Amino acid sequence: MNKGIVMNAWFDVPPMGPEMFSKVDQKGFVSSMAYVFSIIKDEVASGTPMQRIIIGGFSQGGCLGIHTVLKCPYEVAGVMLLSTFLGPDKTPQPAEVNKAVPWFWGHGDADPIVPFAMGKWTSQQLAKIGITVDWHTYPKQSHITSDVEFRDIEKWLIATRERTNEKERLVGFDRIGEDPFKELRGKKVVDLEDLSSFSVKELKTCIGDWTERTNDRASLMKVANACVRLSAVKSHHVYQE
Repeated sequence: MNKGIVMNAWFDVPPMGPEMFSKVDQKGFVSSMAYVFSIIKDEVASGTPMQRIIIGGFSQGGCLGIHTVLKCPYEVAGVMLLSTFLGPDKTPQPAEVNKAVPWFWGHGDADPIVPFAMGKWTSQQLAKIGITVDWHTYPKQSHITSDVEFRDIEKWLIATRERTNEKERLVGFDRIGEDPFKELRGKKVVDLEDLSSFSVKELKTCIGDWTERTNDRASLMKVANACVRLSAVKSHHVYQE
């Protein structure tokens, strides 16, 4: 869009006009989404519960955030979107798990890059698939953020954290590293070096129920090693069936 000049972006878009919101660089979009998912996987592997992660962004980052959340099979803490748009998929099919989490949207009504109407239209499309957006309008604000907007974000983050804390208190979250082998105490002990010989089923057993949906051995190995490093099991052993 910038007359062919190379610049930082999540994905390429056509010149200014209606097509810039739909005919985006699909290859770059998918590549950036994969990158975001890799960051999430690293966070989870390091011990952060998935339900404590908020996904979002500004402009292109917000567009990427929307689709990352819609395709994420695990529940996140919330979604924060600023001055953004729906992007290439006009009829998204979301994962049910993130429909009810808090969605924050801030948009200036004088935005010349991503028009206010485009943001409103996107929120309406999200409403059609069962997502309620906490919408915030900022008068005379262009394609920027502001102190007022950040104060609203702060309030939303505090409320989201309180909601997350309460949910964790009531139902609990899987916490990698807190005690990942809690249900396997007293079973056969295996040296850390033997992890490389574990089957996918055995790795899942060591890590916990939250990995049930994946059969990616490389990811399971990474998380298993993180569990051992973070675990209270000081002897560097893991427990196998």
